[in-house]
Amino acid sequence: MFAGTFTHGGRFSKRVGPVMGGHVCRNIDPNHGWRGRADLQNSGVYIPDEMLQGATEAALMQVMGEELKAHVTHEIEDLMGMPGL
Repeated sequence: MFAGTFTHGGRFSKRVGPVMGGHVCRNIDPNHGWRGRADLQNSGVYIPDEMLQGATEAALMQVMGEELKAHVTHEIEDLMGMPGL
């Protein structure tokens, strides 16, 4: 984590989380009070293009092909059942 960022919310010892869908956030109140204002933070982590093609891609699809498809389908079906979508 980065200084001043959070993924969990609530008072100490009773924190719950992850909040805000698991995103890393930073409180933007200048007095460090919580007024419900938070800014999403970018971790800067990315997957290099080399890991998304060629032998690496083939190995991933060989191991995870059908299982990955089932997981993605499940998540999309869950999202489609959410109100407002």
